[in-house]
Amino acid sequence: MCASCQLLAILVFCRVMDGNALVTYIVFGGVLVPRMGSTPSVMSILTVFLPQVVAVLSFADIVRSSLETTGPLTLPRTGSRTRWTFRQIMAAVAATVTTTVLFTVEAMAAAAFLSGQGIGRLVTAALFATLLQALMLVALVLAANALSLAIDPIHAGAAIAAIHVATLLAAAFTPSQRPAPLLALLPSIQGVPAWHDLSTLGIPGLGSLGFSPWISLVYLLLLAVGAAGVLARIVSKIDIL
Repeated sequence: MCASCQLLAILVFCRVMDGNALVTYIVFGGVLVPRMGSTPSVMSILTVFLPQVVAVLSFADIVRSSLETTGPLTLPRTGSRTRWTFRQIMAAVAATVTTTVLFTVEAMAAAAFLSGQGIGRLVTAALFATLLQALMLVALVLAANALSLAIDPIHAGAAIAAIHVATLLAAAFTPSQRPAPLLALLPSIQGVPAWHDLSTLGIPGLGSLGFSPWISLVYLLLLAVGAAGVLARIVSKIDIL
C-alpha cells in the first residue's frame, strides 16, 4: 500500500521534471521548501505526504495488535515486559525503515530511467536523506503506537499524521524569512533533507535554513529513542488480562 502511494507520487512528478529534479523534490523533499522554486501547489505536496501518512496509519497499531492477540499468552512467559516491548518496537522500526528505503529505491530508479547514469552523483546524498527521513518516520510511528494504547489506533495514527502534515504545510507556505531557531525544534522539519545544508555531500543549492544534517540526525534519533521509552513505559503499566 505504501509503495503504491509512493509510485503514484513518482508518476505525478515524472510528467513534469527530469531525473535530477525528481530526486531533489521527492527524495530530498524540495517540494516542501519555498526557496527552491515558486510556492508549491497543494497537490504536489500531497503526493509527497501520501506515502508518509499511509506508513504512519499502517504501522500505528503494531504494538497494540500484538498485545491484544498474543500479549496475554506470551508476556507471562517472556519474564520481562521490556524485552517483549523491545521486540515489538524493533518490528515497527524494521517495517518503517524498509518502507522508507523502498521509497528511495523507487524514486532513484525512476530518476535513473529519466536521466541515465548522471543520477549517480546523487546516490550518497540520497542515502543520507533516506536515513534522515527514516528516523523521522520511526519517531512518528512509535509516537502513534504509544498513543494507540490510549485511543483507537486509527485515530492515533491520524492524529500524528495530521500534526506532521500541518507542520510541513505551515513551513511550506510561510514566507522564507521565518525564524530558523523555531523551525529547528520541529521534528517534521528536521526530517526534510532540503531544509539542510547538504553541500558537504555534493548537493549545492539546498539548505534554505542551513540546518546541520548531522545535528538533525542526533536530534531525531533521540526523539525516536524517547518515543520508544514512553511506549515501553506504557506497556509496563498496562493490565493485559
